[in-house]
Formats: sequence, C-alpha cells, structure tokens
Amino acid sequence: GIFVGIFSQLTGIGIVFYYSSQIFSIAGFSNDTSMGQSVILGITNLIFTLLAMVIIDKVGRKKLLLSGQIGMAAVLSLLGYGLLSGNIPGCWLVALLVAYIGFFASSQGVVVWVLLSEMFPNMIRARGASIGSFANWVVSAALNFLFPLAVGSFGSTQAAQQKGMSYAFIFLSVMTFTGFVYLKKHIIETKGKTLEQIEKEVLC
Repeated sequence: GIFVGIFSQLTGIGIVFYYSSQIFSIAGFSNDTSMGQSVILGITNLIFTLLAMVIIDKVGRKKLLLSGQIGMAAVLSLLGYGLLSGNIPGCWLVALLVAYIGFFASSQGVVVWVLLSEMFPNMIRARGASIGSFANWVVSAALNFLFPLAVGSFGSTQAAQQKGMSYAFIFLSVMTFTGFVYLKKHIIETKGKTLEQIEKEVLC
C-alpha cells in the first residue's frame, strides 16, 4: 500500500499540475498562453477521470493501472528527449502533456484510491489505507519542493532550465517504469471480488 502511494506520485503528476505554467514558459510559451495550456490540462484531467470511473469495473483495476503506467513512462521519456534535444515544437509539447494527463487520470488518478480501500485485510484496512495515502502526499510534497531547485541548479537562463527540466522528466520516466514493473509483480486484480475474497487471496 505504501508503494502504491509512492509510485503514484513518482509519475510526476503533482509537478505537472503545480508547475504547468512554468513548464510551458521554460519551453518558450508566453505567460498568457501558458495559463491557457494549464486550463486545457485541467479539462483533460476531468474528462479522463470521469472515463475511468465508468470503465474501472469493466476493465479492471490492474489493467488500467499498468496501461497508464507504461503510457506515462513513454510520454515522459519523449518529453525529456524532446526538451533535451530541442526538437519538440510547442504544439507537440502540449499534445504530449495532454496525453500524459489522460494516462494518469484514467489510471493512477482513480485506481490508487480504489485499491487502497480494497487491498488490505479488514482488521488493518483503515490504518493501511491511511498509511498509503500518507506516503502518497509525503512524496508529492517532496517532489514539488525539489523540482524547482533541481531545475534551477542548471542555471537561470531558459536554455539551462529547459535542460534541467528534461533531466527531471527522464528521471520521472525511469521511476514510472519502475513502478510499472513493481505493480505488475505485486498487485492483484480486485475487480469483481468481495473484500473477504481479496483478504483471503492476499493473506495466502
């Protein structure tokens, strides 16, 4: 449960939402345009969250989670490479970030909270879900504090900060893929099972 919470934030979702205007500015967008792009990301998050709520009981928790993880890892690596090489036009940056938000909202954004409420045995469910949620927000706070420091450590020019941001995205891509491997190995599918069935399967 702790690692479910940790890997949810190691996708970098907090960074993308909290610093979206800064990300777009570093990539060359004007401040006015950057705010508009941030609104697009928020609308994308809403749409794909609603979609995930509709299909989670049909597709299954684990399939949604893993498909989102591998999709985010791919998008983050493309973002990192594109910003590092300078070969990513502005429209493609927006498209990649929209795809990233779509992958997160349709997987981690919904599935994590469902899993945390289902995966623990009855006698420790409340404590387990609380600890998993606590781990999620601790990692979120740490990443959101460290991101501007990490980007700024490369210098104050736009080119230097773009380079720092590219390395940050590559790091998050590696962490997201690591989460995919871990979750694929350790998370069971809970779709269509009672809490008692899940408890028996986990404890066995």
